[in-house]
Amino acid sequence: MPKMVLVEWLDAIHLTCGWNSDTYYKQEAKNIESMKHLTCGFLLEDNDSYVVIALDFRDSYKTMKPVCNMAQVIHKNMIVSMTSLTRDQ
Repeated sequence: MPKMVLVEWLDAIHLTCGWNSDTYYKQEAKNIESMKHLTCGFLLEDNDSYVVIALDFRDSYKTMKPVCNMAQVIHKNMIVSMTSLTRDQ
């Protein structure tokens, strides 16, 4: 069974996608407020680049393989903190 974690991370969705001048991004950076989010769930993957968190997880059962629902990828450079969760918390 994967461990449960709480991840605090920053979202960059508010940035405009596509090609823009460097001056555009330098100006926009002055106006950006941190958009912190909290995600908690089952830690499916933790590598040098990203983590994968699943909302639901079912371990293997008889001949069925483990499955998950609603997995989210969070890139490491956006993570502020990650805490392991236990039953006592």
